[in-house]
Amino acid sequence: MPTGQHEVADTIRCAREASRNPHTVVLGCRSFDDAGVPLRSKFGNKITRLVYGLTSGTWISDTQTGLRAFTADLISLLADVSGERYEYEMNVLLACPEHEVGIHEIEIQTVYEEGNPTSHFRPVRDSLRIYAGILKFAAASFSSFIFDFVLFGMLASLLGQLGTAGLLAANVLARCASATFNFALNSTMVFHSNEPVAKTAPRYATLAVGLLAGNTLGLAALTGVLGLPALVAKLIVEVASFTVSWLLQNRFVFRSKRR
Repeated sequence: MPTGQHEVADTIRCAREASRNPHTVVLGCRSFDDAGVPLRSKFGNKITRLVYGLTSGTWISDTQTGLRAFTADLISLLADVSGERYEYEMNVLLACPEHEVGIHEIEIQTVYEEGNPTSHFRPVRDSLRIYAGILKFAAASFSSFIFDFVLFGMLASLLGQLGTAGLLAANVLARCASATFNFALNSTMVFHSNEPVAKTAPRYATLAVGLLAGNTLGLAALTGVLGLPALVAKLIVEVASFTVSWLLQNRFVFRSKRR
């Protein structure tokens, strides 16, 4: 007989597997290809699995499983992981690669009752909590854009009498200031880095220069080679730059995080 969404036999198998694999989180992974799996569960798992894989560099088949087992040596580490509900479950998976904790999957029976009454997943609220890091990064990027835009306008009005040179100077000064502002936001509020600025700032600067070069080359290729309209090409390049920037800042620039 099932207990909620998990069979007793599968629970015992996960516990035994964890006892054989210390310093490892064992996941009881379901199959989402079965006809009885609700559409929201299929879609939610695919999106979350993709985001988790890109963020952590570790690919697993079921990020939403609640059947997990681990040995006592991990209690202290997992107790320090922040978050509640599904946010906590995702944070545990993110903490494993950072702390060199293994993740081992075993296949379990997929059980979904009519109407899925045993699931307490709230699609909107819990999705926002799971993707909070991406949303904060987007908010920081947008704030930096506004900062850059406003500052450029102020500097342009002051230096506009110098002609083109004044406008270029206003653009460079505004971009440097907004980059510093964005670095501060990402370091303290988005990625919560505990590394010294002397280490993270050069990495951030290198990424910024690389993104600028890639942005320029991509725009030239899309408009000059493929003949796309400038605005369409700009949109494609900016979306790609945003994604690459988030991934590299998360895994390279601010790789040391405070739990």
